[in-house]
Amino acid sequence: MSQKIREGWIRLKMIIEVAGFPEEHIDKSIKTIAEKLDKEKGMITVERTAHKATKVSDKVFSAFMELEILSESLTLLMGLVYDYLPSSVEIIEPEDPISDDPQAVTMILNDLLARLHRYNQMIHALKAENIVLKKEYQKIKQSK
Repeated sequence: MSQKIREGWIRLKMIIEVAGFPEEHIDKSIKTIAEKLDKEKGMITVERTAHKATKVSDKVFSAFMELEILSESLTLLMGLVYDYLPSSVEIIEPEDPISDDPQAVTMILNDLLARLHRYNQMIHALKAENIVLKKEYQKIKQSK
């Protein structure tokens, strides 16, 4: 691990949570995520602890997985964050991965902005669709 850090890899801890129902689906989802993470290029799972689903409300179950990962680059790490949406990420080593690669940070920020713009467009489209559906519903309701 020390050699990888010297080569520029990033060591981090991450928590990924899954919630929903039924309980079996949540446990299966955590297992599927772990399998997908094992296949990620430029990532090495050093340690993983998956916790079984527990009931958090009448119908909803929640499970989480704690991971220690080595990422080959900051860009790959951010891709991991975008794809898996962990609830927590802690960079352990190196102390300052950002100053080592300012160009990567620029790419990451631009990727983040592109995704935010795409999400914003989807929200506006859904909002417009919702308004149309509400108007149609009101017409149907009034005609009865």
